[in-house]
Amino acid sequence: MLIAPVYNEKDHEAGVRNGIYLPDSNQTWIDYFTGEQYQGGAVLNNFDAPLWKTPVFVKNGAIIPMAPENNSINELDGSEARIFDVYPAGKSEFTLYEDDGKTTEYKTGKNTKTKISSVVAKDKVKITVHKAKGKGYKGMVKERGTEFLVNTRKQPESVNVKVGGKNIILRKALTEEEYSRSENVYFYNESPNLNKYSTEDSEFAKTKVTTAPKLFVKIGKTDITKNQVMLTVNGFNNAQEKEVKDTEVPDAPSGLGAADENITDKSIKLNWNKVEGENLSYDLKINGMIYKNVYLEKENEEPFFEHDGLNFDTEYRYSIRAVNTKGASDWSDEITVKTKLDRYRNVPKNMTASASSNQPGSEALRAVDGDENTQWHTAWGSGNVLPHTFEIDMKLAYQLDKLEYVPRPDAGNGTILKYDLDVSLDGKTYKNVIADGTFIRSNETKTINFNEEVTARYIKLTIKDAVGKFGSAQEFRPYKKDKTEGMVVGENIPNGAIDEEDLLFFASYMGVDTTDTSWNQVSKVDINYNGVIDSYDLMYVAGQLGETQLQPTNRPAAGLLSIRPDKQQLKAGEEFTVEVIGAGLKDINAFNLELEIDPNKYDIVKECEEETGCGERIVNSSNTTQDMLNFSILAGIGNDKQRIMAAFSNKGSLETLEGTSTLAAIKLKAKKDLEFDIPITRSLLVNTSFDAIDKIGHVLKPGEEPGEVEQPDEPKELLLTARDIVVSGEADKMQDGAEAFPRLIDGEISESSLAELKWSITEADGISLPLEVDFSFNSPTVLTRFEVFNRPLYTNGKIKVLRAKAYDEDGNEYDLGEKEVLSTDKSVTYHLSEYTQIPDGKKLAKVKIIFEESHSGPLMLSVSEVQFWERNVAN
Repeated sequence: MLIAPVYNEKDHEAGVRNGIYLPDSNQTWIDYFTGEQYQGGAVLNNFDAPLWKTPVFVKNGAIIPMAPENNSINELDGSEARIFDVYPAGKSEFTLYEDDGKTTEYKTGKNTKTKISSVVAKDKVKITVHKAKGKGYKGMVKERGTEFLVNTRKQPESVNVKVGGKNIILRKALTEEEYSRSENVYFYNESPNLNKYSTEDSEFAKTKVTTAPKLFVKIGKTDITKNQVMLTVNGFNNAQEKEVKDTEVPDAPSGLGAADENITDKSIKLNWNKVEGENLSYDLKINGMIYKNVYLEKENEEPFFEHDGLNFDTEYRYSIRAVNTKGASDWSDEITVKTKLDRYRNVPKNMTASASSNQPGSEALRAVDGDENTQWHTAWGSGNVLPHTFEIDMKLAYQLDKLEYVPRPDAGNGTILKYDLDVSLDGKTYKNVIADGTFIRSNETKTINFNEEVTARYIKLTIKDAVGKFGSAQEFRPYKKDKTEGMVVGENIPNGAIDEEDLLFFASYMGVDTTDTSWNQVSKVDINYNGVIDSYDLMYVAGQLGETQLQPTNRPAAGLLSIRPDKQQLKAGEEFTVEVIGAGLKDINAFNLELEIDPNKYDIVKECEEETGCGERIVNSSNTTQDMLNFSILAGIGNDKQRIMAAFSNKGSLETLEGTSTLAAIKLKAKKDLEFDIPITRSLLVNTSFDAIDKIGHVLKPGEEPGEVEQPDEPKELLLTARDIVVSGEADKMQDGAEAFPRLIDGEISESSLAELKWSITEADGISLPLEVDFSFNSPTVLTRFEVFNRPLYTNGKIKVLRAKAYDEDGNEYDLGEKEVLSTDKSVTYHLSEYTQIPDGKKLAKVKIIFEESHSGPLMLSVSEVQFWERNVAN
């Protein structure tokens, strides 16, 4: 059987089903409800499918086992007659399998199998129900009747039955009622009505559902394990003869084509000239496949066919013919039509998203999944407090063309009305593109065009007004500019990754700003959008290199950069040194300071050594900064004013700058007698979290010490990072083995960074929960808490029960107990202050987490992240 449900709204509204493919050109398929016969190897269109009718096709030759009418299988006890709906054609057979339907004894062979065969020879059909074979099953009833429904369009000449080789005398019933109350009887129904189960006195009860003629044969009980039942029908014929109303076949249609405006990346609308005549339908041949009845005739309408669900940028071949009851015309000349380029070709792939509020099941990721059947929505109970933020991570930086917003279909709660739009390259520093943008309330797709040059990896919408004060979106679709490609943020030499080659860029372009002619070629590395290549940009690249990648300490940034010359009054030809002094520094990982030099007043003195020569170094490191990268440079050579950019950054994860000290020195020579007058024109301090301070410091007098710098409050606790922890466990149980464990401390809470038990395992594999995972600290620390995060979206493998233990430097164990986790819980937290057995201030060396149960059973587990927080010793 072939079942073709109506699944789209367009077909439902029209009461038809389109696109039903009937396989095998040598096979006849029969409409179960009408008995209409169709040849396979073609696609049916405009097939009648009112609400009550699901298109069902029976393969000619089929033998379909049936059961007596019932409302529940509990009404059946296994003593009922066996019923077979047979569509005889050629030779066919079917094996009926039966067991008790309740226990697992079928695994030990407790069942029966019965072969049913059908053989048509000219106008005679022989249907045989062979003896039931097998061990049988508990409660099996051997004495059972047999009933046949033989599909035949001709009144039979004779009907004969043998049971166990003996002839059974059959009586011909004259009515369906007589047949139903009799035994060893047959009845030929020329117009069976299938509408037996509609509600009495309902409108549908008046609808007659008439199918093709059937021969009903009912035979009394016999031992089905000892006796076969054979039915022979003489005068059988189930071929459908269709009425011929026309005298000539129609002419071939002309004018087949598709106008450019009717071609998209997903569909082609074809038109052709109407053929004169009655009883007409049209068949299309599409890439060699015949689509039948593609157009239903309507008055004052030119015939057309919309071919949808197509691949973009793909050629399709078409020809058409007209059909009436006499036959079909010749095929028209074949045409070729090509779909347009993918409308979404410039939408980045594999985007992720986050939002300030999410309704479970309608998380932010649903609005960038490319599926308009899903949506993001703020939490129903608490998500009606404005503003809301929605942030898209496109994974690469793109030159942006536009952003589309697809509202929910009813333009209801959450439909955005007012917004700000900001962009970022690193997800930390944002640039505003649109302030107080507005949308009209409707379900139509809204488009935001980027009229200026915008390159970004992240897009953030701040929703300032929306229907019901909620937030929602079916889709957000950013588009890159056509024929451009994404790039890794901070990458200068495009090879798909940050590497040492990208650092060389800063040797030439540090300090270049918007006033320089080379700005357009370097602006893509202006990570913080401040119009100059500086230490922030350098640190973004350098932080991803080194032995260990940069990890934020989550401490606040503090400090001020000043300069101090060792001489105030200068004579022509006199050399002097300018110190760069950092005062009150806290968690500083990179810095730059720019001085504006008048080349008519000052020359730069490069340090010269006997062995290495004078070199190119403009700014010299101090003892404090000697392990940092020094990409200081002189910019603006040849201009009226030149710029010395002192620029330093750690590479990877190294000790940060703290306190007050000299960071660098610049050696200069006065060209004339003058008083020191070099100003600071730019200054930047960047901490490990990319928090930046751009306040310009002081020009101190020789010997003057910098003043106090206001210090921010330190947080009471600090988040440990991957550089602080080593994770290990039972790697043989994990998908991706030992590589799964670092995902637990990578700082990413997403479906793309999960530690999971092996997929598709069974009890026989010997892999199951519980799972033990050890988190060892590189330096013993005073923990304040740790938080274990469930996977953020889907339910498979979510944590249900876990236990934890802590160990101090001496190996003493502290049992932290068991916690239960709901499938709706985002995370579960252990607060160490609650465990009095751990002395205050006790440093811990390791935490062991035992994942006992998941909500999906012992064979599944998915964990997103584990975060550990330590006491901040700075307090």
